[in-house]
Amino acid sequence: MTRRTTDLAVALCAVFTAGCGGAATVASDAGVASDGAMVANDGAADASSDVVDAATADVGNAGCDGVRRPFWTWNLRVMPPPDVQVDAECHAARSHIYLYATDAVWGMRLDQAHADSIVRAFDESAPADPARGIYAIETAIYGEPPDLDGDPHVVLLYQDMGSFHGYTFDGFFRSLDETPDDPHSNAMEMLHVDAVRMDPTNEYMLGVVAHEFVHLLAFQYGDEDVWLSEMIAEAGMAATGYLGDVRLARTFAGHPTSPLVGNTAGMDYGPLFLFGDYLVERYGTAVIGDIARNRARGVPTVEAALSSRGGTFREVFGDWATANLVDAARPPYGYAAFDVSTEPSATTLTAGTAASGSVAAWTAGYARIDLDASATTADVTLQSSSSSSLVVRAAVYDPAARGDATVTSVALSGATTTASVPLPAGRRRLAVVVANPTSAAVPYTITVAAR
Repeated sequence: MTRRTTDLAVALCAVFTAGCGGAATVASDAGVASDGAMVANDGAADASSDVVDAATADVGNAGCDGVRRPFWTWNLRVMPPPDVQVDAECHAARSHIYLYATDAVWGMRLDQAHADSIVRAFDESAPADPARGIYAIETAIYGEPPDLDGDPHVVLLYQDMGSFHGYTFDGFFRSLDETPDDPHSNAMEMLHVDAVRMDPTNEYMLGVVAHEFVHLLAFQYGDEDVWLSEMIAEAGMAATGYLGDVRLARTFAGHPTSPLVGNTAGMDYGPLFLFGDYLVERYGTAVIGDIARNRARGVPTVEAALSSRGGTFREVFGDWATANLVDAARPPYGYAAFDVSTEPSATTLTAGTAASGSVAAWTAGYARIDLDASATTADVTLQSSSSSSLVVRAAVYDPAARGDATVTSVALSGATTTASVPLPAGRRRLAVVVANPTSAAVPYTITVAAR
């Protein structure tokens, strides 16, 4: 299992150790970083020594090749991960990036051609805009990065991150690097990336760089709830055109059991990527920048950004859950950048027979029925003592063309609501989306009668 970012406190420390308290504490890469229980070398690395002069690195790799220096990083083979120092050499540079690699990984999956490709993607050309790289696209959304060391370059350190109890790691932003007074800080803008598990130039791993760079940019705005910090970073991947997490999105869409909010145990990036991309496609990239800059935390942050655009988190959550079913060519009920493909698992209904279920917090449930071709209307009855917590949509479609579905918003009123849903010719399948944008599970009963 892979961990992209350092959600180690939640996912690993609590499982494999007695927590992350004491001498070494770890939190998400959007929060507090490691204090370092074990250090390979005494003393802090000089943040300015051996750093490439910015004036000489703006064209190709001039002034970069052969420059060596030590860096602090984490040893992720141990939990809590101690701070360790590694030596690395600079192999490529552009206006906003230095690429360093440890000797252990250089010449394996990472060589000069790979290094040149990575810095071009960061500084010059990304899939979403061939005229702009990751840096330009994401700084336009999230703002300019901090400049702790007076150097406009971001350092990418490629290394072998190894594994821990079957967990592997793609990369991380180490917020300690933005804490200059700590002896284990690199005191510079920096990302740490794995160079061993897969090709560092493939779409997924370049997406990891885009993801982690968002964490660096957003760090200056203060701590954020882990799920939202990760969603913002996933949106950065989508905005730059790196869609490597579509595979996770499709897996989630087929079995949508992971919550969007509070998504920390196991950290399912599927709903986070889907919701981040959905917001970008529906409202534009500025909405994500507004969420990142808001110093509030969690759902209220998203609510504020949507309110300024005439939306609410509640209704958008319901539309998003419906998009994961309908998979139309664009929002509000689909995605332009990719196809979800998989129809969500759903409760199978029988006409005239009540079916009971419960929808977990921050998730959506689906119920489905195939109706007789002679029917022109379906009466959908939903009963729930907590109906005010739910957002309900009814989608009617041909299973072979879900994207052409007709969607009806069901306005719930009291404990029992019946809505009449028209059945257009040729669309025999009815799916009811029961979305729960609240923090508690909600039981419900659905009955569908055709006429």
